[in-house]
Amino acid sequence: MEIVFLGTGTIYPDPGRRAPGLCLLTRGLKLVFDTGPGSWFRLTEAGVDFRKIDAIFYSHLHIDHVMDFPAYLFLTHNPEYGREKTLDVFAPHAFEHFYETLKGVFGGWLEPSGAEVRLHPLTRRLQSFDYKELTIASAHVRHSESSLAYRVDYGGKSFVYGGDLEYCDEIVELAEGCDLLVIESAFPEKEPKDGHLIPSQAGKIARRAGAGRLVLTHFYPQCKGEDMVGPARREFKGEVIQARDLMRLKV
Repeated sequence: MEIVFLGTGTIYPDPGRRAPGLCLLTRGLKLVFDTGPGSWFRLTEAGVDFRKIDAIFYSHLHIDHVMDFPAYLFLTHNPEYGREKTLDVFAPHAFEHFYETLKGVFGGWLEPSGAEVRLHPLTRRLQSFDYKELTIASAHVRHSESSLAYRVDYGGKSFVYGGDLEYCDEIVELAEGCDLLVIESAFPEKEPKDGHLIPSQAGKIARRAGAGRLVLTHFYPQCKGEDMVGPARREFKGEVIQARDLMRLKV
């Protein structure tokens, strides 16, 4: 499995950091997790054909994580960017209403040309399911009412994507023993915010979960010039990585 970071910042304009999103490449599959504004530009910069993605997994419905979803469906109406296979979308249950509302505004432009969107609504409870050859689990985490984190297991390796969250036992349970844990560290150590993590909290989650490596991402402007890795390393003795756009990591 290989992770490509599409956006490691926020919706605030920053040429170096787009809004949240990443792509998991494995067994010929292309899975995208969250699609903040600019995701398809970054995927193209990474050399990945956005027309060929298999599925999108959404952590929650905040604007900075979902806004490139309608853009993607609109793109499929250009003959050069059409789809020929179903797009699977895994998301909190509220995503169904979100999609129907978008179609009410934009009409047929949100019905992909040549394929269909197949929604897989997920509840707050911890659940596990198979997708292709992968085992995927989702669990509610503390951020918004329906926020989810995801775990992907394949071939003895495991990857966890936390989305937005604050410190909670649910993410520790989901990430237990994972090889690569990708979670936000949205604000610096000196500026904690409800609903988000600071570096030491991210490190504590990785330590309690027994993760192999920890990757910090989703940095707000307040993080510029701050030490985001040091406080996490004081809690977690494994490798701590500060993500950057277009960075690639093997799981």
